[in-house]
Amino acid sequence: MAYKWFLLVSAFVFLAACSKTNPVIQAEPTQEDKEEARESETEDTLTVEEILLKSLGELQHVESLSSTKELTQHISLPNEEPFSTTTSLYTEVIQAPLSMYRKRVSEVPIMGDFITDIYVVEDGIYFRDGLEDTWFTYPEDVSYEIIAIEEEQVNPQEQHLEMLAKYTEQLAYEENETHFILTFEANPDVLTAFALELNHLMLDELAAELEEFMTMADIHKLEYQLFIEKKTFLQTEWTMSLVLDLSLDEDSIKREIRVTETLDQFNEITEIVVPQEALEEAEEFNLYLSEFEDVHNFDMNDFKHVEEPIGF
Repeated sequence: MAYKWFLLVSAFVFLAACSKTNPVIQAEPTQEDKEEARESETEDTLTVEEILLKSLGELQHVESLSSTKELTQHISLPNEEPFSTTTSLYTEVIQAPLSMYRKRVSEVPIMGDFITDIYVVEDGIYFRDGLEDTWFTYPEDVSYEIIAIEEEQVNPQEQHLEMLAKYTEQLAYEENETHFILTFEANPDVLTAFALELNHLMLDELAAELEEFMTMADIHKLEYQLFIEKKTFLQTEWTMSLVLDLSLDEDSIKREIRVTETLDQFNEITEIVVPQEALEEAEEFNLYLSEFEDVHNFDMNDFKHVEEPIGF
C-alpha cells in the first residue's frame, strides 16, 4: 500500500513539473533599436510643416553641393510649327568663401547647342563664351562687387523651403522606403500664386519673361513634387510640369514647361579649380558701369554672359 501511495505522489509531482513553463528573459533593447523605434514613431506622426522645418534645419549644415537641372519648353504658336528648347545646368557650389562652377547647355532650334562655362572663385570670375569659344574675365573690382553681393543672397534651396511653408495647407505627402514626396494640390486662385512664386525662385533666366506670360495666360495644369530624403531630411530632387494657354481671339498660344532638378554631393565638394587655360588666356570683358545707375543694384541677369544669379 505504501508503495502505491509513493507511485501516486510521484506521478503528481511529475505532472506538476511538466505543466510549469520557464520564464522568458527579454533582452534589453540596444541603443540602435531605441533610435530606430523613435525614428519610426516620429515618421508616423510627422506633418508637412515638420518635414519642411527639419529639412530647413539640415540645410543650414550644408557647405557645398552639386545640382543638375533640366528645363524643357514646348511652344505651339498659331499657324506655325511647334518648337522646343532645352536648357541643362550643372552646378557645383561651395558656400563660404563663395566659389562655383557652372556649365550651361542650351539646345536652340536651327542654331544648335550653345555652351557656357563659368567659374567664380576668390580671385575673380572666368567664363567661356559659347559662341566665340573664348575665355573672358571681369575687371577685378567688378568681380569683387558681384561676389560680395551674391554672398549676401539667401540660397535658392532655402528660399524654396520657406516658400513652401506658406502653402502647407495645399501640400500633401506620401512616402516610400527612402523619401518623403511632397505634392501640391490647390484651387485655381492659389495655384496661380504658387506657380508665380515657384517660377520667380527656381526658373532662373526664364523667370521674368514667363512671369509676364503667366499673368495673361490660364494655367491648364501644374504638377509639382519635392523629394526629401528620410535619412538626412535634405531635398534631393524636385519636378514641375506646367501647361499654359493664352487665348488670342480664335487662336491660342500653348506653352508646356517641364523642370527637373536633382541635388547631390552634399558637403563633398572642397575646391573649385579654374582651368589653366582660362587663367592664361582670359580676356578682360568690356563692361561699362555707366550703363547702370548703381553698381550695388547689379542683377546678374543684366550680364550678357552670366545669365542667372549665383548660389546654391
